[in-house]
Amino acid sequence: MFITKMFLALSLAISIWGPQDMDRLNRPLGDDLSISDGAILFERLANKKAVIPNFLPFSPTHAGASYHKVIKSLRISFLNDNTNQFIAITQQAFEYPPNDFKDKHSDLKLKDGTKAFYLPNQINRLLFFKNGVIYVISDFTQHNKLPLATLIEIANSLTTLQNTLQNKARLTSENL
Repeated sequence: MFITKMFLALSLAISIWGPQDMDRLNRPLGDDLSISDGAILFERLANKKAVIPNFLPFSPTHAGASYHKVIKSLRISFLNDNTNQFIAITQQAFEYPPNDFKDKHSDLKLKDGTKAFYLPNQINRLLFFKNGVIYVISDFTQHNKLPLATLIEIANSLTTLQNTLQNKARLTSENL
């Protein structure tokens, strides 16, 4: 009975996703785009520059991206399978800063003076608004969370894909 249910569930998944999408089961991040394809899509559809980090506190074994068309949001993910470190950088196009950004006080500033907010929790997050984009850097690591200083260092290293490729960042070409 269990095997029959599993077979039916798998058949349903194939019919919903299509056979070509079954590759998603092999993607630990669930991303369906390369970083460069995600950045290009975000720039074209959201009409904003996509950025990626020049600094990561670990070497990723997996990297990818996903784009959400309705909310004009790009998520770029980095995972190291060996150390279980997982960082995601979300970029969402907004014309004006949300009220949360206007009304809250924060002494935290990035290198260029941009006001940032730190939300420590089970998922540590650093948020900031710049050039019509809300950025969220999330540390999904279960143990040994990254310190705030490291999240700020990641934020300060964000640059366009073109600049990153020119600088030959730590990301490997197969992850882009």
